[in-house]
Amino acid sequence: MSDIVRKEGVKPVRVLILGYLLLIAIGSVFLLLPISHKGHFSVIDSIFTSTSAVCVTGLIVKDTPVFFTPFGKTVLLILIQIGGIGYMSIITLFAMLVGRKMTLQEEMMIKTSYNHVSLDDIGRFALSVLKWTVVFESVGATIMFWRFMTKYHYSILHSLEKSIFHSVSAFCNAGFSLFSTSLVNFYNDFFIVGTIALLIILGGLGFFVLRDISASFKKRRKISEHSKIVLISTGVLLTVGFLLILFMEYNASLANYNIGGKLFISFFQSVTARTAGFNTVNIGSLAPASLLILIILMFIGA
Repeated sequence: MSDIVRKEGVKPVRVLILGYLLLIAIGSVFLLLPISHKGHFSVIDSIFTSTSAVCVTGLIVKDTPVFFTPFGKTVLLILIQIGGIGYMSIITLFAMLVGRKMTLQEEMMIKTSYNHVSLDDIGRFALSVLKWTVVFESVGATIMFWRFMTKYHYSILHSLEKSIFHSVSAFCNAGFSLFSTSLVNFYNDFFIVGTIALLIILGGLGFFVLRDISASFKKRRKISEHSKIVLISTGVLLTVGFLLILFMEYNASLANYNIGGKLFISFFQSVTARTAGFNTVNIGSLAPASLLILIILMFIGA
C-alpha cells in the first residue's frame, strides 16, 4: 500500500479506507468457503457479515453459533480482533517484529490511522495497543472460562471457545455472541455479564485514554484533558442511561425480575448500547421510550 501512496500520490486516509475494504473482501471470501458455514450463504450475506465484524458493528443475518462452523467462527474472531485494534497496528507490529524500517509514506499513513500519535511515538503506541489487548482479553477470557466450567459445566473445549470469543468481542465492542439469545440466559451472572460489561467499558475508552491513565500512575502526573472528558462523559452517559432504562422498564419488561436483576439488566443495557450490542433482555420487549434511549446512546457512541 505504501507503493500506492508513493507512486499514485493517494492520500493516506484513502489508503486506509482501501485497506479496510480489502480486509472486508478477504473476510467475505473466507466466510463463503463451504468449510465456514452450514447451509446457503449468499455473497451479499458474506459481505454484510464481514463488514459487520471488521467494523465491529455486531449486526448479523445468520444465527452465529448455529450457522457458522468452528472455522467460520475463527474467521469472524480474527476479523473482529483486527477491526477492534486497527489493521495499521498489525502492520506496525509486524514491521517491528521483522526489523523492517518503515518509509515516511507508511509512517504518515499510520499516523493518520492513530490520529493524535506523533511519528516518533508510533512504535511505542502500537506496543501499548498490543499489551492492553492481550492483558484485558486474557483476563476476561480466564474469568469466563472458569465460570463456564464450574457453574455451567461446559466441556473444556466449549468453555475455551465461548470465553475467548466473547472476551475479544466485548473488548473490541463488536457485540457478536456465540449464544443465539446473546446474554439473556446470563442476565444475573455477575462473572459473565460483569466481565463483559467491564471489557466493553475499557475497550470503549480507547487505547489513548488507557495509556494516559497508565502513564499517570507510573509518572505520578495528571491525566490529559482529553482523557478527563472521555472518563467524565462515559460515567455520565452510563449513569443517565442506567437510571432512565430502569425507570422506563421497572414495571414493564423487567416486572418479573427481582431488584438485583432489574438493576443489573438496566446497567448492562446502558453499557452495551453505546458501543457494543450485546443484550441481557429481549430488546423487542422494551418500551418505545427505552428504545429511544438506546438509539440516543448508540448515536452518541458512534
